[in-house]
Amino acid sequence: MLMAMSDPLLRPSYLQAHINLANLYMNSGRLDDAAREYNQVLVYDPGNLGAQLRLGQLLAMKGDYDSALSQLKQLVKEHPDSSEAETGLGIVLYQKKDPAARDHFERALRLKPDSVNAAYNLAILEEESRHTDAARKLYQQVLRYHPGDVEATQALNRLR
Repeated sequence: MLMAMSDPLLRPSYLQAHINLANLYMNSGRLDDAAREYNQVLVYDPGNLGAQLRLGQLLAMKGDYDSALSQLKQLVKEHPDSSEAETGLGIVLYQKKDPAARDHFERALRLKPDSVNAAYNLAILEEESRHTDAARKLYQQVLRYHPGDVEATQALNRLR
């Protein structure tokens, strides 16, 4: 008899439903509701990297950059091979105008060369630093893995 599955929240489909609901709340600006749902997932699946990353993003969206950085640095430490954790940390560092953001985007790309998010964010940094050739190559990389990406296409047109 499998007692662990007697609680419906332990079923993967129910956990995914909480993640989906949290994502909807987050996208509609209901950050407290989103945080509640992500935390519910973490009660039953404490190692859920996606929920942990989204909570870090939520903290940054609320303007609590110090807590977001603390959480994301811990995630990078716990998941040293996670391109997503490196990218998440890079985004918050970028928002704080910390030049260390570049290192995290570069590491994310080394970990996962087809990471569209890492390539796009690093391209923005390169463009802002007036490294147009590097930015152009990164935007082209985004389009190689995500054809038709509107932002990358617009950026390439801007750099011509």
